[in-house]
Amino acid sequence: MSDTFWQLLALWLVLEGLGPALMPQKWQQLMADLSQQKPRVIRQIGLVMLVLGGLLAWLVKH
Repeated sequence: MSDTFWQLLALWLVLEGLGPALMPQKWQQLMADLSQQKPRVIRQIGLVMLVLGGLLAWLVKH
């Protein structure tokens, strides 16, 4: 795999770790609130994140 992939993965892990590390109680509440959502809503959030992430990665690359 390319170095770009590993750099993006590393950045994603750093960004994902910020919430729990800096605001553990707010992060925990967010996860509790999210767990109360219907699966359809969670899937839609995930799909939007995938599309936006893919678009942003494509824009940065080009």
